[in-house]
Amino acid sequence: MQDLRIPENKVNAVKSELHALFPHYWIYISTAITIGAANQDEQDRHYRFTTLTALDSHYFPPATHLSLHPGSSKGPKRGGARKPPTAGRSVAINTKTKTGGSLHIINLYQFTTNDGGQQDVVTVWGLINSWINRHPGERVILIGDMNGSTPGGRHNYAHPMEKNLVEADVRLAKFCADSKRTISSPTEHTSKRGHKCAKLDHGISWNFHLASQRAVFNHVAHQRFDHAILSFSLPAEEFSKKPQPARRQLALTDRIDAVFFQNHLRAWQDAAQDKMLPASKENDGDTLMAMQRADQEVMKDEVLKLQLREAKARRRAKERQPGRSKEQTAVRHKYSFLAAAYVDAVDHKDGERTTVATDRAFEHMGLRSTSDGARRVIRGMPRWAEALRSEIKKHRDLLTKLEEKQHKNDSRKKASAQQFIFEFGIKGVRRVLNKYSKATAISEVYWECPIGFRWA
Repeated sequence: MQDLRIPENKVNAVKSELHALFPHYWIYISTAITIGAANQDEQDRHYRFTTLTALDSHYFPPATHLSLHPGSSKGPKRGGARKPPTAGRSVAINTKTKTGGSLHIINLYQFTTNDGGQQDVVTVWGLINSWINRHPGERVILIGDMNGSTPGGRHNYAHPMEKNLVEADVRLAKFCADSKRTISSPTEHTSKRGHKCAKLDHGISWNFHLASQRAVFNHVAHQRFDHAILSFSLPAEEFSKKPQPARRQLALTDRIDAVFFQNHLRAWQDAAQDKMLPASKENDGDTLMAMQRADQEVMKDEVLKLQLREAKARRRAKERQPGRSKEQTAVRHKYSFLAAAYVDAVDHKDGERTTVATDRAFEHMGLRSTSDGARRVIRGMPRWAEALRSEIKKHRDLLTKLEEKQHKNDSRKKASAQQFIFEFGIKGVRRVLNKYSKATAISEVYWECPIGFRWA
């Protein structure tokens, strides 16, 4: 993904949110701010360039960042510090294939040729070409918006930009010739803006084959993009999907956990009370002994059932990503469609149909019976956007409270187990050994025993 405009101080927060939504993906982000009057948006704010690459962890191991420029950067100051011209414009990473070989992936958002960007285009192509020459024989994939087209790939472009566009196309062709590679482009146009269309997004590979080129546009009403989603197929023999580990059966035990039993005494009493044998007037000793043993077995079975249920819950908690309890997931889903509805409220065209997220927001606000026409009118009102902001803030605060509550519960359970170990495993042993004179601190729970076990 490219041109996301993420501020540098928000990169870690965005990564955390993406990891929470898509826990099976590795996320890599490069961002930079541009300085100068020529690099401002319609609101006179300095433009931020952000490029993001995500790898499916089922097929790719963790990757490491690559540097396309040797030594220190000597470029102009960007964002108050000297950064290379590729900052925010590219993400270069190194990962592994099934056979253990290296695979370099470069996600590039090339400069445009207008507003004096010709020299930046030459610089970026030169950096990538030099890097390729320093790594001969290695497998590399270069993919992204290269702002250059193949011959015959532009339609309905005219002066005064035609000369600059021809120069961009020539530089792209020269880069491919210098690096001795050919472009893999889809048959469809990848960029549409008004009546203009062009093939600007491509894939280039070295010692690696790209096939099944395809470009698909996103036609969602509230998500308007002028570039298509570019896709290629990679050799299946190079990547094997990581099998999901089979869930191990919990080992049944007849031993009662003393810490668990003490913390769940009330639940055990409620479960065992209804299954105990009723009072009997029998006077025979053998019969009374048999009834007592039966009651003991019932009490033991009930506590073992509670232990097994708790063990299954702990296993599910370990398999679940942090912050993904049922209650947190439900709140996060509501937060997601409220945020999408807010985007539709502040960035929609007159007459557009309301999105699914907006319809769900109306249901959430208790306006299920509102007609489509009324919803379109309400969507354009400032008070609707203000109400959505208020609801979004409520759900964000609720997620924070749920996370704090979860953390407190975990801390309480850990402290309870440590306190039991301290009372009966350390102080209790010293009582048995008649060592009352030595002072004992709870910090000893964390110490290692002479035989190598650790209490916590």
